[in-house]
Parts: sequence; C-alpha cells; structure tokens
Amino acid sequence: MRLEQGINLGKLDKGVLIFNHEKENGYKVLTIDSNKYDARYWMEHFLGLDICEDENFFTKKYLKFCQDFAKDVVLPAEDKKKEVMFLNRSVDYFA
Repeated sequence: MRLEQGINLGKLDKGVLIFNHEKENGYKVLTIDSNKYDARYWMEHFLGLDICEDENFFTKKYLKFCQDFAKDVVLPAEDKKKEVMFLNRSVDYFA
C-alpha cells in the first residue's frame, strides 16, 4: 500500500476502509466510530455490514462467555480472587 493523501485520524468521527479483495465472498472492511452511540446504525443500516465469523470472532465470543461465567457463577460461589484466577487461566488458554 502507498499513502497518497489522507486526513488526521484523531479527528475522524466515522470511517470505513474497504479492501477490494474477494468480491464474490464479500469485501473485508475495517470501520471506526468514535462516538459509539450510533455504531449499530452506522455498521448495520448505513454500511449494511455483517460480522466476519472467523477465528478471532469466535475467540472473542468464548472469552465473553468466560467473563460472564466468572461473574455469574464463580464469583458468587467463591471470591474475587478465584474469579480473577479463572479469568486469567481463560485468557492464557486462548492466548
């Protein structure tokens, strides 16, 4: 890639970088939304994006599941230390 022109990304409210690759499977994109309050509208309705369900997506889902399990099951049954230990082991496993 070669940068030809650009803007200061620190002042960017919304943006999308579209990779012109694999048109038949759907383009890959990177998005940014600085304000977060209308991110769902920006990504789903305006851009019409679907989340790429790859290995990274599923790893994040499993880690979120582990966080919820630690908060809802481990913490009430044990203590904060056991919850943190469980979360650390989960992150180590996925790393």
